[in-house]
Parts: sequence; structure tokens; C-alpha cells
Amino acid sequence: MKQLSISRKFKLITGSDIMKMMNDYKTDSENGMEKSTELMENVQFGLYLAFQTDPATGKQEYSEYLKTGEFDTDGNTFTSLVDRWKVVSGLE
Repeated sequence: MKQLSISRKFKLITGSDIMKMMNDYKTDSENGMEKSTELMENVQFGLYLAFQTDPATGKQEYSEYLKTGEFDTDGNTFTSLVDRWKVVSGLE
């Protein structure tokens, strides 16, 4: 059965490319930029939604997150979600 990749779902949900966001996060982290927290939260919640929901539902939940700044990943950490994405994407 054909299905969307997690990276494609992430882009449909967040409107951003995950590889670009990860590169931005890495650059910001290396330079001590405060924007890293925002990027980290966007990646964390976007990946969580990509793994958990269909893109339409995920997009609604992500939009609500952008308004409120609040999100719940059921205890899934940034690192665990990124590691899982790397495995399913063949990056590791």
C-alpha cells in the first residue's frame, strides 16, 4: 500500500521542509542563537504529528499550537522523535 513518507507528512503539516529546519536548528545551536528553542519545538511537535495523525488533522493541531504555543507529545522527546525519523527515513 502506498503512503506518504514522514518527511512529506511533516511538510504538509508544518509547511516547512524538515531537512531545512534541522539544518537551521544545527546552525542556530552551534551559534548559541535563542531561536533554537522555537525551531526545536516546531520540529518536535511537527514530527510527533507526522507520526501520529493524518496530515489534515495534524495541520489543524499544528495551527492551534502556533496560536497558543502549547503542545503535547505524550512524553516523546525531541531526540527520540528525531532519532525515529532518521531510522524510518534511512538516514541512520
